[in-house]
Amino acid sequence: IQASKDGTYGKTNVSNYLKSLRHGYEFPEESLESKLLKAQELLAEEKDIKADIKADSAELHSKTKAAIEALDDAEALAL
Repeated sequence: IQASKDGTYGKTNVSNYLKSLRHGYEFPEESLESKLLKAQELLAEEKDIKADIKADSAELHSKTKAAIEALDDAEALAL
C-alpha cells in the first residue's frame, strides 16, 4: 500500500488493497465472503446497466424530439 505524505494510509488506498486481496483469493462457494463478493459484482453490474439505460434514454429522447420538430403540418395532423 502506498502511504500518504504524512506516512498514514488513506481509506481509499486501504479499501482498494483489501479489494484486490479478496479478488485474488478463492473463497469456498458457500462462505459469506464468497456471497458478499458475488453481491458486490452484481451491484457493480447493475450500476453499469443503469448508466447505459440512462444514456440510451437521453439519446432516444433527443432523437424523438428532433423527429417531432422535423414534421411538417400535414404529417403532424396525420399523427
